[in-house]
Amino acid sequence: DLYKGMKQNEEFMIKAIGKNPEAFAYALKTMSKKRSFVLKAVTKNGRALNYVEVKYRSDKEIVFAALRSDPKSYIYIDPKLLETKEVAQVVYDVLKKSDSIDFDLVSKVSKKVPFA
Repeated sequence: DLYKGMKQNEEFMIKAIGKNPEAFAYALKTMSKKRSFVLKAVTKNGRALNYVEVKYRSDKEIVFAALRSDPKSYIYIDPKLLETKEVAQVVYDVLKKSDSIDFDLVSKVSKKVPFA
């Protein structure tokens, strides 16, 4: 059927995720488990990080792609990953450039950033 065909089409799903990150939840499970698909999805819409498997929320490449796409996606990052200096630095840099700053998070991550 047409609906199933759309869910199987990676290009279509990436475009849909670009418009609404909730579309990630409708992708076929085999597709949503593929790291390459997850990376494309969060690159297109960082808030898709909310819908990915938990293991991908601690994958630095995926997290950094999500942050570059949408700084507000930091809320979906594995909290343990936020404790690392490298990730704290990226989050700090992204939030500094953002128009909506979470001052509590900036304060938390700036403690990990030596020159903040």
